Formats: sequence, C-alpha cells, structure tokens
Amino acid sequence: MGSDQTLTQNTLTVYPSGDVDSFRINATETDGSCGCGFPFLDEDYNLNITLTAPAGTGSYTICTGTSCGLYPAGSCQTTAAGSSTTVTLFLDGECPGPDSYSIYVRITRSPALDCHAYTLTYNFDAGYSR
Repeated sequence: MGSDQTLTQNTLTVYPSGDVDSFRINATETDGSCGCGFPFLDEDYNLNITLTAPAGTGSYTICTGTSCGLYPAGSCQTTAAGSSTTVTLFLDGECPGPDSYSIYVRITRSPALDCHAYTLTYNFDAGYSR
C-alpha cells in the first residue's frame, strides 16, 4: 500500500480454537515528499490498523510487530464483540528516498468456535514531521 491509502478486508474468519490469522502489511512511501530543512528533517507516518469484531461473538485480540511472530509486550489489544479497536504505529521516515516498512499483525479470538467474519482496515497516513 502507498502513502495516504486505505485498504479494507471484510471476510476474515478465525475458525477453530487455536486458529490464528497473520498478515504482513507492506507500506511504501509513494508521494515523493520529504520535508528536508529546518524545522522538517524528514517525513514520518502513522500506520492505523483497525480491527472490527462482529456482534454476537467472543472477543478478538490484535497484536502488531516489526518481525514475523515477534509481538513485544504491550503490542496486543483486545476488542469486544460488536466494537472496534484502532492501533496506531508511528513510523519514522528518512530523507532522501522512499521509505518502506513491513508490519506484522496477528489476530486471535476467544472463544474461537463460530464463523462470523471480522474486518481489518489499515491506513498508511503520510505527512508527519519531526
């Protein structure tokens, strides 16, 4: 996905107990802007990932990390049935050249014994500066 794009996946399901859905989100700068010079030394990003749990099911847990299978302490949030949780990751860009990131997401559910689909939406929001 490129700068300032939003993608949504609607038909995702965690089926049996112990099932885990894993995703790699590839986010690449495509706007070509880089605010070099004082006070802007680079362009930074927010990657917003929203998990929406269907009503009438158990709770879902979303975990995020920068390495496949490694989710640091505090990187997981639980979403109750019928609600949404947004995780925002600040990504520090550099000048010059396009920035590129791989973010890993894991979704689990408790209890995991029905077939309701959840929704995962992510947005790579450019234009932040430090």
